[in-house]
Amino acid sequence: MKPTIKRSSYLIPMIVGVVLCLCFSGLAFIVFDRYIKQNDIDFKEHRKSISKQIVESLKVPVWNLNSQYIGNISQAFIYDDEESVVSIKIEDEEGNLLSEVNREHPVGNGVLPHQIMTEEFDIIYRDRLIGKAIIDFSNISIVRDSGKIFSFLGLWFSLTLFFTLLIVAIVCYYLLIKPLNYFVSTLKRNANGEYGIVKEEFYLSELSILAKTLNYATKEIKFRDEKLQQYNDELGERIAEKSRELYIQKERSLVSERLASLGQMAAGIAHEINNPLFIISGNIARLKRQLGEKSSKANDLLSKIDNATTRISEIVTSMKTLSRSDSLNEKVFVEVKELESIVGTICNSRLTEKNIEMSFHYEDGHRVYANKTQLYQVLVNLINNSIDAVENLDERFIHVKFFNTESKQIVEVVDSGDGIPQEIVHRIMDPFFTTKDVNKGTGLGLSLSHEMMVKNGGELIYDDSSKKTTFTLTLPLSTGVN
Repeated sequence: MKPTIKRSSYLIPMIVGVVLCLCFSGLAFIVFDRYIKQNDIDFKEHRKSISKQIVESLKVPVWNLNSQYIGNISQAFIYDDEESVVSIKIEDEEGNLLSEVNREHPVGNGVLPHQIMTEEFDIIYRDRLIGKAIIDFSNISIVRDSGKIFSFLGLWFSLTLFFTLLIVAIVCYYLLIKPLNYFVSTLKRNANGEYGIVKEEFYLSELSILAKTLNYATKEIKFRDEKLQQYNDELGERIAEKSRELYIQKERSLVSERLASLGQMAAGIAHEINNPLFIISGNIARLKRQLGEKSSKANDLLSKIDNATTRISEIVTSMKTLSRSDSLNEKVFVEVKELESIVGTICNSRLTEKNIEMSFHYEDGHRVYANKTQLYQVLVNLINNSIDAVENLDERFIHVKFFNTESKQIVEVVDSGDGIPQEIVHRIMDPFFTTKDVNKGTGLGLSLSHEMMVKNGGELIYDDSSKKTTFTLTLPLSTGVN
């Protein structure tokens, strides 16, 4: 772009120079022509004046027929500094030659051609024709002056043209070429995203209009570029969010499928275990009746076996309860005592292994209105998280508290931990965020638990105002809730 502008811009002073050349050439021709015409007039007057002087000077010598004197006078005129007279021939009235004086023809070195002009004059003395003067004149002085004048005109024309072109080039550069180069450099920066505003005041009003138009176009392009960038960023964020949602949904679907498969398997195992348990329990009762009081030691062993089968039955029942489909368990009133039994049964092995104390705190007969299966799962998730958090502490406990306010049902899960660091609190509910070791956690527990509480019309909140790690479940009140 820049070279094209330069070439087209420098055409302007070139065209101006050509026009000036033609103008100066015409002016020089007019001046020279007037000079030549004026010289012709002056030369004619000069010839007339010289001829008169010669004729007047030769009247007496011709009358006296003094050839020597006539020759001396003729030589005086011929060898004049002007070199305009090159030949004088004097004849008497009968045409006889009295005197002839010649000089070498001068060499011309001018622009005009060297010419010889012959003039004849009658010599009259006392009203009588006494002879004739034939004079040859040369225009050598005019020829030489024309060369000088022409050289001067050429020099004047060259200098004038040079300075005129120089001034035109400087003016064109500062008024046109420099502003155009300034516009080009600004456009290049704009093309690279470095949007700049050009000044709008120029000597040429057309350039000022161009600058204002360029600034307006730059502002519009910048605004649209920012809008496109904003739309691009928003689209990128939306695509990333949708991809993340799809990934989360896929992972959740896999988890749900695994849980469903696990539930079906647990239900099948529970069914298969319940049958032999029923037979074992029945046979223990028959053995006790047959032994009676005969063997207290045998009865003690049978009682332990009976207790073990009861424990197995409770675990199986808890597994069946936890594996039920949500669609089969709409919101119902759940006895907290039942919650304690089922959750305690599921988590008891880990609590015992880690030597962690877990306790439930509630009033007798307290009930919670919620989806039973989801509430079990949320409590199991929170208790398992608490087990992982406190297993290496000196003080290890988990307290689950149930109570109501005027507008809500509250369940608090408090453990002996010192809380969650503030820098990650805002992320703990995000899917797949976990601080646990690889293969120990998926990062979906709190996220799924939060969704389950939302489905129940409540919330799962981390209480950062508590000294110990505390998660609070809130549920709406329902008529009849104690």
